[in-house]
Amino acid sequence: MNQTIQMLKGALGGASLLGLVSAGGCAAAAGDMGSAFATAAGIPQMDAFLPAREAVAAGEPMAIDGDYTISTIGKRIRFEGGRAYAVDPWLHGFTLKVRPGMVVIRDIQKTGSGQYTGQDLPLMGPATMSVMENGALDVAVRGTLGPARYQLVPVAGSVSPLPVDDDPVDDDAGDFSDCETIDVDGNGNIICAD
Repeated sequence: MNQTIQMLKGALGGASLLGLVSAGGCAAAAGDMGSAFATAAGIPQMDAFLPAREAVAAGEPMAIDGDYTISTIGKRIRFEGGRAYAVDPWLHGFTLKVRPGMVVIRDIQKTGSGQYTGQDLPLMGPATMSVMENGALDVAVRGTLGPARYQLVPVAGSVSPLPVDDDPVDDDAGDFSDCETIDVDGNGNIICAD
């Protein structure tokens, strides 16, 4: 345990762990320290094995649709028609990068008044969600590696579409099948040089 604390202090440039926890909130600081620890320790990282939101069809709008902050890590997710996907990136289990747009809860169904179920993909298990008086969701997951519990706290403000980082495909780029010589012009555009 003491070695872990020393490694974390080194990874954070000697910053006080107590100061970090009190300044940013325990859960958010713990998530950020885990990421810093993984990076400093040289633990290889890769994208999480999660589907993109485009790969999981949205269903009908639900009363719980909107943005929420995960209480244990301080990161935001968006509920949208029976699925929830990451808005903020985070590192899961020291090695898996959860990126914006990756689905983290799918197959969300209403089971009763203020009661929902779904599949929590990072925790690998069924989740039950109960709407609390303050609008937060109390989530219990029977994960493959053991049970987990967290709250999803509603984010104030409007929900806006998640930005798309992918380069759009240019369908009008031209057909170069009849070109014998393809070149690039001074503006970086591909041209037929015949």
